[in-house]
Amino acid sequence: METALRRGEILGLTWDNVDLNKGILTVDHQLYYHSINGKYQIKVGSPKTELSNRCIPLSLKAIAILKSIQEKEYFNSVGSGIEIDGYKNFVFLNSQKNNVIIPRQFGDALTAACVKYNKKEEALAQKEGREPDLLPMITPHVLRHTACTRIAELGVDIKVLQTVMGHKKVDMTMNIYNHADLNRMKKEYQKMESLKAERALM
Repeated sequence: METALRRGEILGLTWDNVDLNKGILTVDHQLYYHSINGKYQIKVGSPKTELSNRCIPLSLKAIAILKSIQEKEYFNSVGSGIEIDGYKNFVFLNSQKNNVIIPRQFGDALTAACVKYNKKEEALAQKEGREPDLLPMITPHVLRHTACTRIAELGVDIKVLQTVMGHKKVDMTMNIYNHADLNRMKKEYQKMESLKAERALM
């Protein structure tokens, strides 16, 4: 959510790609999990497109999170022995801390969290005699899209946003940017309607 990286980019992230002093993150590879000669393997390869090779600034929150991870020695000491296609010192490891997180596992974890939350919410809603407020199924791509939308809502320049997202075509970024603009316009109009209503009461 703080970097808007693709699933494979975030899971393949290594400490060599992170400069916490300068607040910069470099994307030059991503993690894959696909079948090779009928056997699924974890591989590291090039990003999705040429423009996916990029440097992006880290938010203060992202820096704080990464520092917190870095301070936990077991992430570094145990994970330092993991090497995939010449890449090592991965930032994110599985729960056993003996391998990277397989891309599919990331999606499965999000789905499991949504299912668990919704089950509790349905039980609580039934107890309170109301309709449950359920979460939609969240995927890694939904997180990336949401991050892009939030950045756009802050009014970040469209070309800057395109670079952050690593989009090959600006059209892809514009679709999200325009949607965010519409949301902002709706909020401003809601404020305007509230002001009209207040003045009518005077």
